[in-house]
Order: sequence, then structure tokens, then C-alpha cells
Amino acid sequence: MNLYIYNTLTNKKEQFVPHNHGEVNMYVCGPTVYSEPHIGNARAALVGDLFFRILSELFDNVTYIRNLTDVDDKIIIESDKLGVDINTLTEDITRVYQANMLKLNMLKPTHEPKVTENIDNIIDTIQKILNNKSAYVADSHVVFDMESFSQYGSLSNKKSEDLIDGARIKPEPYKRNPKDFVLWKPSSHKSCGWDSPWGYGRPGWHIECTSMIKSIIGNDATLDIHGGGNDLIFPHHENEIAQGSCCSSSDYCNYWFHNGIVLVDKKKMSKSLGNVISVSDILEKENPIIVRIALMSAHYRQPLNWTQDTMNNSRNIYEKIISSLDIESSTTTERDDKFIDFLVRFEYT
Repeated sequence: MNLYIYNTLTNKKEQFVPHNHGEVNMYVCGPTVYSEPHIGNARAALVGDLFFRILSELFDNVTYIRNLTDVDDKIIIESDKLGVDINTLTEDITRVYQANMLKLNMLKPTHEPKVTENIDNIIDTIQKILNNKSAYVADSHVVFDMESFSQYGSLSNKKSEDLIDGARIKPEPYKRNPKDFVLWKPSSHKSCGWDSPWGYGRPGWHIECTSMIKSIIGNDATLDIHGGGNDLIFPHHENEIAQGSCCSSSDYCNYWFHNGIVLVDKKKMSKSLGNVISVSDILEKENPIIVRIALMSAHYRQPLNWTQDTMNNSRNIYEKIISSLDIESSTTTERDDKFIDFLVRFEYT
């Protein structure tokens, strides 16, 4: 059986051929653990879970990596706001996220690396990029030199003159070029940070994923599949390609997939609108299987508009399938176990 993947890198559906015969490695960007997981986090995890299940049916050895970002500006801000230690905050949210995903019948990833456990790997990766003359040190920052990577924009199809807009890159005086992005930034000793060859500080967002991938599959190995939300294509995944290509002799990744975001009544979820739906809240009211069906109710590459009808329709689908499988008389646990088995097989089609 052949597997075809819509590859964001080429903007077309392609037959999937792993880099090494019979072995597949896949990385999906996980959550930044600073607040309760929401249904958008769950949808991204579900798409990764479906890929993992399908790949495991077709190949003997599948390595699935889904990270936990526990170092980030948002985490520091939330920690200060709540008056809670950063580690306490991230550990609490991580436990909730992992419990939520298990309730939604997500398989555990092969690896679930944390940024805080990979600081040495991150420093080593940054040093490789510096050694290859693709980054520079300025004002206690290590900055990626965009001029060193001519293929930038291959994933997002953005032209050079468009790269500054929306890139979260400030025109700081220590940058040679406004398009350059930070690999390592200085940090106050009162804040989150680690010792490094460039001073006390912490990693930039983009380098974290690249380093964790390389630490697991090998610096000169090629990642088969990389996934995440389509809001990460630019600049995050674009920057990953640049970094990964400049610290290694191999191609960074061969296949990319991206899922659409979750809207609530056609509006983007945000705290300011008060429309963020946490996974914990919805699991208190609904059967996890019905929530999983709801998360599958739109094509994975398209936005999913979450309304009350989404849950009602998913509940109807669940009840019709239960009835057709003739397992209505079973106990709730037996019924749901049988339904999960059916659902997993249905998800492959």
C-alpha cells in the first residue's frame, strides 16, 4: 500500500518514501505550556496522532516526536502575572496537556522532549551554525545571518522583500539585517536562563525545535515528516529549515504537513474575546470519543469552525455508528472500546 501526503514544501500530493527503507521519523510541534490546552492544541495533536497510526500500519519502525515548549516569553509573562514559579507553572500545564491527550485516545509519542532538558543540545547546535559562518554574535546575542541561506522562503513561498512583515523580528540595533533572527538572547539572572559561551541567557524560539529534532535523529540525518499548525509555516518552520540546513550536511526535512486552525463561531480564539475553549472543560461535559469525532469533522488542512452544531452533529454520528455496530447493549466501557477500535480503522480511510 502506498501513502500519499500533501507536501507543503512542494504544494502537491506526493507518494511518501522514507529516507531510510522501513524506518520513519516524524516531528510535530507541540504546545507552549503556559496556559490550559485548548481545542486548537488538541486538533494539532490529533492530526499528528492520525499520521502516527497510519505510518505504524505501513512501516516497521516509526519514531514520533512531539515536543513541549517550556521556555518562552509567554511563559515568563504568565509566571510573573500569576506569581508562580516558572517550573511549577510548566509542569502543571504539561500534566494537564498529557492527561487531556490520553483521554482523547492519542497514542503516546515515541519521544516528548522538553526545551529545559535540551539546553546543552541547543547550545551545541548554535555553535555548529556559528562554526559554519551562518550566525554571528552581537551584544550578547547570537543571531542567524539570513544572507548565509539563499533558499529561505522555499516553504512559505515568500519573497525576500516580504520577509520582515509578520516575522516577529524587531529591527534591533545588534542585527546586521532586520530579517536576521535570534538564536540565543541574554537574560537577567533573576529570570529564566542558563550559562553559555555567549553569556547567561536562553534560546530563541525557532532553534529549540531544530535542536531537539537533531538530538534524537542525529545531526546529519534527514527528518522524514514535519507537521504543525499552518500558522507556524512562517516564520517558525521557515526558520527551522534555515537553521537545520546550516548546522548539518543533510537536507532538513523531506515532507511537511500543516493543519488548519480552529475557529469558534467563525472567530479566532483569543482571551480578549473570551472564546477560548479548554480541552479540560469540554471533556467534563462530553464523551472524549465524540470530541475526537468533532475534531475530525473538517479536512485537516482546512479551518475547523467550532459551534454547538459541531458537537451535536458529532454526537449523532457516534450514536448512529454505535447502533449500526450493534453494540448498544454492551456496558459503556465495552461499547466505547469497540467504538474506538472501529474509529481507529475508520481514520485510516
